[in-house]
Amino acid sequence: MPKTKLKTESDIIRKEFRISPHIQQLIYELKEAGNFKSEAEVIKTAIIRMHFDYERQGKLKPRKPPESAEERIKNATLIEEKDVEID
Repeated sequence: MPKTKLKTESDIIRKEFRISPHIQQLIYELKEAGNFKSEAEVIKTAIIRMHFDYERQGKLKPRKPPESAEERIKNATLIEEKDVEID
């Protein structure tokens, strides 16, 4: 699926954080394995997977499901449009 860019810069949340050389090496190795286009994509995928695992294990409060099919489609479209950059 091609990457969809956001329409405005105000839709992007920029985060900065420090990581150890060991974590940087792990991120680099995952990126170089060929499944990720960028280090940011490695980090985003890890967060999404961790969130899914926590949700499945009951460690997070369940989110209220969308009330209609139209709302579910709208939410899915908004998720596809997000492109969060991580330095």
